[in-house]
Amino acid sequence: MVELVIKGADELEALGKALKQVGDRELRLELFRAIRTATKPTHQQIRDSARELLPSRGGLAELIAKSSLSTRTRLSGRQVGVRIVASNRHDIRSLDKGRLRHPLYGDRDHWFQQTVREGWFSRPLFATGKAVRLEVSEAASRVAMKFLK
Repeated sequence: MVELVIKGADELEALGKALKQVGDRELRLELFRAIRTATKPTHQQIRDSARELLPSRGGLAELIAKSSLSTRTRLSGRQVGVRIVASNRHDIRSLDKGRLRHPLYGDRDHWFQQTVREGWFSRPLFATGKAVRLEVSEAASRVAMKFLK
């Protein structure tokens, strides 16, 4: 599991707490939807990056590109922010660091370490991070304005 955390979300946390206290479920859902929409292009860029940078021989690139990607938003607690999380049966974090560990085909007693191109997951996150932060901030502002009405 790998994640990107958008920090500095004091206003997001304050808005989340206010919406929760008032019990305005619709505005909370609107905020979550807007955040999911803001991160959707990043999901596609991560998939494209996996197809481009990971080895295609043996099907690894396509397998990783089809990994489950989700956006998780936390509006209270210690780690307030937005995370993009990838999960698969492979060690996504190690793959992003350029390390692939796999068995010899058909022989699970013999495992090998292979080097792959690093950053297939983190590069798209950093490339889109500023735009996502801006969209999340705008979405939070829109919801806050509706909340204050």
